[in-house]
Amino acid sequence: MTDAESAWTPVSSGEIYCSPACGADCTKAEFELVTMRAERLCERLNAMRFGFKDWKPRVWENMGWHYEAIRDVPNPNSMMPYPDECSIDEYFDDEGEASGYCCSIIINGQQFMHDAPEPEEALITVMNLIRGLHQQFERHFSTFRVTQ
Repeated sequence: MTDAESAWTPVSSGEIYCSPACGADCTKAEFELVTMRAERLCERLNAMRFGFKDWKPRVWENMGWHYEAIRDVPNPNSMMPYPDECSIDEYFDDEGEASGYCCSIIINGQQFMHDAPEPEEALITVMNLIRGLHQQFERHFSTFRVTQ
């Protein structure tokens, strides 16, 4: 483990469960709550009737505990040095109440995002945006003729 990695490894001290690099005095209770919310979001997304399954929770710390549901998007044609992915983050207001979700899909380095009150709506909207762009490209490039 590098020094940078160890600086972001949480250390437990009583109720505090925080990484030295964070310094926000994050608590074990916050970590457990965020972990539960991440698992619940993944269960909700995996229960959708269509499409993506295999959502996995990702919890991280940076001035507090945060989470997202994430799913790798297999793309054998990708030319980017990092994998394509789909993620959904939950946002909270100042009182800690859930206030919305952001879906982000990265394909070949292009990021498509949408915020919505519900995670399913955020995901469906981004999927429809990508489908619409794909259809526009198909229509546009179908007018090109290759000549030799």
